[in-house]
Amino acid sequence: MNPSQKKELLELARASIETKVRSGALQIKTTDRPEFSQAQGVFVTLKIHGRLRGCIGYIESQSPLYKNIQECAISSAERDPRFPPLQATELTDLDIEISVLSPVKALPSIDDIQIGQTGLIMQSGSRRGVLLPQVPVEQGWNVQQFLSGLCQKTGLKDGVWKNPNVKLYYFTAEVFNDHDS
Repeated sequence: MNPSQKKELLELARASIETKVRSGALQIKTTDRPEFSQAQGVFVTLKIHGRLRGCIGYIESQSPLYKNIQECAISSAERDPRFPPLQATELTDLDIEISVLSPVKALPSIDDIQIGQTGLIMQSGSRRGVLLPQVPVEQGWNVQQFLSGLCQKTGLKDGVWKNPNVKLYYFTAEVFNDHDS
């Protein structure tokens, strides 16, 4: 995506959050850009002073990108179970990061994991966990630590990814934030 496209998506996310937090109204704006009408997975991460404040997303979706971004932005602000709903007083310090996901594929081998490039999904029975490509970079993890973190996120024992019944998938993401535009 070019800088203008990234800026527009960040503005859509911010406007939807601000409208919902200030007035309680759910407002999903449309866009004329055909490239934003494609169905794509997306995560919206919110931070305040560099600390996580919410992160919600769709790994895959049938809805257009522009709609997914706004829905995930609102959900990150209000429905991330790790945090209370975002308050209006926090809006001025809010940084928004958007991760637009590639299609998900089965991971051929852990040797194919590239720190900072590969996002991972682990599925075991009804349990499913996901970590975005930027997570191991932010945490200073190597591949083994990334897999351990994914086990923890999925609520499974460390090392369970070695079990042949556990499925690993990967994706890439185009990641951009308020500081990029």
